[in-house]
Amino acid sequence: MILAAAQTKPTQGNIDTNLQDHYRLIEMAVQNGAQLITFPEISITGNEREK
Repeated sequence: MILAAAQTKPTQGNIDTNLQDHYRLIEMAVQNGAQLITFPEISITGNEREK
């Protein structure tokens, strides 16, 4: 099984842009034979945890 780990730099609160980035990374992973791709927690919303 080929695994992919995506590293994103989400824009806080911009879900549409963040989703487009996810779609791009998914397509890239598929083109490279990945069968599973993981994304960082809260990478779609871009919200950060309070410190």
